[in-house]
Amino acid sequence: MKISTRFLVCALTIVMAAGCGFTNDRNEAAQIAAAFYESVKADDINGIIVHISPEFFKETSESKVRLIFPAIKDTLGTLESYELSGWHVNKQLGNNPLSGIFVTLQYKVLYSDTLSYETLIMYRANSEDHFKIISYNFSSEN
Repeated sequence: MKISTRFLVCALTIVMAAGCGFTNDRNEAAQIAAAFYESVKADDINGIIVHISPEFFKETSESKVRLIFPAIKDTLGTLESYELSGWHVNKQLGNNPLSGIFVTLQYKVLYSDTLSYETLIMYRANSEDHFKIISYNFSSEN
C-alpha cells in the first residue's frame, strides 16, 4: 500500500502540534506546582490553599487541609527540594462536569527527614484560565 508523502507530512504536523500543546499544558501546570511547593516550603498554608481546586474541597474540607500540611511536616520534615520525575496530559472532551485538561505531575521530593514520591493531578476546566490541584498523593519511607 502506497501512502502519499503529503498525507504523512499532514499527519506528522498534526501530531507535532498536539505534542506542543501537551508540553505547554505541562509547563503551565508545573509552574503552579512549583508555587505550591514553595508555599509548602515556606509553611504558607494560604499559599497552598490558593492552588487547590474547588473539586478537591468536595472530598477534603479546607479545615482538614489546614491540618494535613503541618502533619506532613511533622512526619517528613521540612521540604528541601523537589524534582519533576514524570508527567502526562489527558484532555477530557464533552459535556461532562469535568471536561478540561488533566496534567499528572510526579515529583521526587526531599524532606529533611525522608524522601517522598508525590503525585499532583492538576486540572483546568474548559472555562478556566489556570490549573489547580485536584489530587495530591504522596508515598514516603516514614
